[in-house]
Amino acid sequence: MDWRFKAMREGVTRNTSRSGRGGWSIGELAAHAGLPVKTVRYYSDIALLPATHRSDGGHRRYEPEALDHLRLIRRLRSLGVSLADISEVLRNGTSLGELAASEQEKVRVRQRELAWRDAIWQALGASPGPQRPRLLDRLTRVECPQRAHADLTRGWRQLLPPTPPGSPIEAIVSYAAPAPPVHPSVRQVLAYAEMHALVSGLEPGRAPTRPPDDRRGGPAAVWPSWVREVFSRAPDVATATRWLLLGLSRHHLRQREAAGGAPGEWHPAIERQFVIGRISRYSRCVAVMAGGR
Repeated sequence: MDWRFKAMREGVTRNTSRSGRGGWSIGELAAHAGLPVKTVRYYSDIALLPATHRSDGGHRRYEPEALDHLRLIRRLRSLGVSLADISEVLRNGTSLGELAASEQEKVRVRQRELAWRDAIWQALGASPGPQRPRLLDRLTRVECPQRAHADLTRGWRQLLPPTPPGSPIEAIVSYAAPAPPVHPSVRQVLAYAEMHALVSGLEPGRAPTRPPDDRRGGPAAVWPSWVREVFSRAPDVATATRWLLLGLSRHHLRQREAAGGAPGEWHPAIERQFVIGRISRYSRCVAVMAGGR
């Protein structure tokens, strides 16, 4: 096996001493590296540090160059690099520069996750005691910002008709499901959790085949056409999103009534309070995500 990997050519110090024709035993190599024998054996077992050859008695023997690799493994492990990624450096030719770029991105992702989680704990700690169990349930649904954003985006896509890339409706999805901030405030985490809950309450995946009835003209077109009409008439994306949420909320309200969620007819005042309240809450949340602290 050729021990002259690309990583070695990028500045990793090589040990040029010789141990004799027989090579080092695993114990000798471990002693030179300052590592337990079982650690060196493990690296050998997973082919991260293969022996050059075996002695007449069947014992692993290592050339001094193996010490360079063992030291590289130790240094990278101290920085939290996985054994799989180290293997890419030692065996598959990944350069240390490429590894550095990859690890830096992982650190940034982790920093974003920790900042998000810190804001979650702050929000929970600052809430009144009786509200904490319910708030905890809501916050845990958005504890991973990347997954929460994917859930919110998927929820809106399921509520809206399928559209090709570049469709104007995509602007509504981008507006209604903003990406989580890198350094969120407590208000922003709470707002995102509420947005997630509001969209979940609209029952994604069960969009109507016709536009919701506004009690003036009734459903008059198929659902995709209605959505596109809303978008074409709205002066801006924010207004289009509010109008869509209005229609979806009314549809959801009637689904609840049809399923026996409320006895008798809904009074217009009750419907107005429910629908307008939902729109106002979601709009406030979007505004907070846009920069409100």
